[in-house]
This record gives sequence, structure tokens and C-alpha cells, in this order.
Amino acid sequence: FAADIPYQWTDRDVAKRFGIFGPLEKVWLRKNSKTEQFTRATIVFKNPEDAELAAVVLNETEHGEFTLQVYIGEKPSIRRQQNEEREIQRQQRAQRRRYPIYTYEIPSD
Repeated sequence: FAADIPYQWTDRDVAKRFGIFGPLEKVWLRKNSKTEQFTRATIVFKNPEDAELAAVVLNETEHGEFTLQVYIGEKPSIRRQQNEEREIQRQQRAQRRRYPIYTYEIPSD
């Protein structure tokens, strides 16, 4: 996923810049709802390692007045599992706050 891409970039420009890191499966641009200009892109690499390399090299690179932000996305199933785990942890923390457990040392004779 790339954000803050220059407005004048097309899907071919994005593919050209990211494609040097490895073969791509898909590239598509998304418009900003307020400006109606393309400001974000989703780039799907065939190999995850290529995506990681592209993120390391291209993240926070400047292109004119834009600073490209590149993130690695997770599969929806992984995101869903992580959300469920976070929700369980939140509930556990809330439960501990409601019923604090006090411990006392019992002197030994």
C-alpha cells in the first residue's frame, strides 16, 4: 500500500517504480474523496519478499512536494485474527480493572 503519491502519477508510473523490485500481480490507484485526485495505490507483488524490499527502499522518499508512504498490508484473515486477539486482550484488561486483585504477604512463623 502506498500513500501520498504524486497526483500526476498513473498506474503505469506506480508499476514502473515498484516493478523494479520484482514482478507485480496488480496495481490500482484510489482517489481522494475530497480532491478527486489519485493519492493512494495498492500494489500486489507476486513475492512477499519483493514487497518488503520495496517498502524499505521507497518509504519516505520524496517526489517533488510529496513524501511517499509505503506500508505492507496483511491478508484479511490475518487482520481479522489480530483484531480478535486484541479484543480479547482489551476485555481481559477491562476485567482486571473492574475486579482488582490484591495480594498480601503472609508472615511465616
